[in-house]
Amino acid sequence: MTFRYGNHRELDDSGKPQQQELTLSVTEFLHRWSEHVPVPGVHRVRAWGRYASTQRPKLAQGREQLPEEAPRATPRVVETAPPRDHDRPWERCPVGQQPMVVTQVLPRAGAPPRVESWPEAA
Repeated sequence: MTFRYGNHRELDDSGKPQQQELTLSVTEFLHRWSEHVPVPGVHRVRAWGRYASTQRPKLAQGREQLPEEAPRATPRVVETAPPRDHDRPWERCPVGQQPMVVTQVLPRAGAPPRVESWPEAA
């Protein structure tokens, strides 16, 4: 299979992509083409705005204008955290010390429900 494409890496004198031909076997063409087909149910977000390939010079210029990145502060660690009760989650966030609010309780997946005492066999 032979087809023509615009090679954006090699521009002509007017700045337009040069037309080139590429010959592939049918198997190789289908393999390359199938890599561009998303799996059903998967949404792809392509580059847009300043992240588009045509905007790379402007993106680089914007990054040059940013100040140097300051070192990040280390997170605060609670030295004496109370022992955690697995049946009752934290009442306060161990990092920010804000009260925790239960919004939803999910059943345990993949494990049988908890039973406090199993009946003994007769």
